[in-house]
Amino acid sequence: MKAHALGVYDAGVGTAESAGYSFGLVGTAESRAAWALKTAESAVQGIRRLASDPSGTVSGWWDNLTGDDPVAIRQATAQGAGIALGVAGGAAMGRLGGVRSTGLGYDISRWGEYGLPSDGYFVRTLTREQYLDLQAGRSFSFGGKPADGYPGGMGFIGSAEEVRGLTTVQGYREGLKLSYDPKYVLEFQLSNPAGLQNVIRAPYAEFVPGGKTGAGFSEWNYPGISSSEIVNGKVRVLK
Repeated sequence: MKAHALGVYDAGVGTAESAGYSFGLVGTAESRAAWALKTAESAVQGIRRLASDPSGTVSGWWDNLTGDDPVAIRQATAQGAGIALGVAGGAAMGRLGGVRSTGLGYDISRWGEYGLPSDGYFVRTLTREQYLDLQAGRSFSFGGKPADGYPGGMGFIGSAEEVRGLTTVQGYREGLKLSYDPKYVLEFQLSNPAGLQNVIRAPYAEFVPGGKTGAGFSEWNYPGISSSEIVNGKVRVLK
């Protein structure tokens, strides 16, 4: 308890020092410049850590802040700024990864009547590598394997609202009759739906013509689809 109190006191002193430097009340021009550079570096580190491991970053920060190590408490107080900036930056961009948040430039009010997702959200499973690319803000393709006439893949996508009840790896695999264990499920809207189509043939034994999967779920194609062509993305991590 005493150690924690000392840590909080020490952190408070550090916060007061930071305020003095921030408003030019203490230090020389050189020392204030050095403080600003160090603060910026800490903020960038906080944002990067939050983007790559959101739950781990916040959990570790909280453990340090509520522990009994004065040094860790002071560090956690300083790190809070970087974490807060990471959250604020993610909220401002509508993401913690590479999919931007934006209003749609087309009308989806009657999509449900046309057999399209009523909320405009499509779905696709991601590999771990694609998930990490998304979180890091790197562009990636999820069109699938190249096929005849489709060098960027056929881009099979489904309706997010139809599969939201499938929350486990086993349930999703069995429900969609997949041959692999899905872990990351990306829900997204299209920046431009003009490329949306239904192919009438595909070089896959499990392919069923007519806009439905073999398991009976709605299915469309967006050939060569990549992360740059989607908006308002969110990932579900299956249990």
